[in-house]
Amino acid sequence: MTDEPKVRATRVKSVDAEWLETLEQNPAYAGIDIKRELGKAQAWASIRNVGVSQMRFLNWLNKAQADQRPIQFNGTGATSFRPAATQPNNEPTGWKEWVRANSTDASNADKPWSALEPVAQKYILTQLQK
Repeated sequence: MTDEPKVRATRVKSVDAEWLETLEQNPAYAGIDIKRELGKAQAWASIRNVGVSQMRFLNWLNKAQADQRPIQFNGTGATSFRPAATQPNNEPTGWKEWVRANSTDASNADKPWSALEPVAQKYILTQLQK
């Protein structure tokens, strides 16, 4: 016996036409355009220099299915989706007016506070406190 750890070789299964046909026949993926989703997955993978294996594509399809599920109403006006978490409004009062009056690019005042660079936010806060 050797003390070397065993290396288990795994073979990544690639997506082929026959396997795609079985997916299209699977009722779990009814209503999903399998070929379109494959194209999107391949585009995503190509910019990341990775391949699209069967496992990766199944994960992709399951996410696509979750994104496309219909909203269900329970009769009380509530839906099956959790309400979006509201972020506290941390915008300083008067910041837009200050930016319009003092910035070289007044269009920055048209952006949401959260879209500004943290350095710019800090600078604006120091100017507003003067």
